[in-house]
Amino acid sequence: MEENNVESIKSMLSQMINKQNDMDGMLREMDKTLTQLNQTVIGNPVYGQKGLVNEIDSIKAYVENDKLVKSKILGGLTIIGIGWSFIIQYVMYLFKK
Repeated sequence: MEENNVESIKSMLSQMINKQNDMDGMLREMDKTLTQLNQTVIGNPVYGQKGLVNEIDSIKAYVENDKLVKSKILGGLTIIGIGWSFIIQYVMYLFKK
């Protein structure tokens, strides 16, 4: 009877060891996946890898700078157009005299 108990305890311990090993493997895979996700989102400055957060920030800065440049160009063209209109009106006024 005691031998039977020892065998059942051995069997349970063996199952526990197998489950623990499986869980250990899963935890290692999860750690690897989380590390990769972190490097993708945040980046890794040690290796010079830019993350998505930094990429989005630089894209936003580029878009804002592009809007500013386009606004300046549009404003300049508007001023030039108004200036040319006045010059043409003045020249037409001089020819009519």
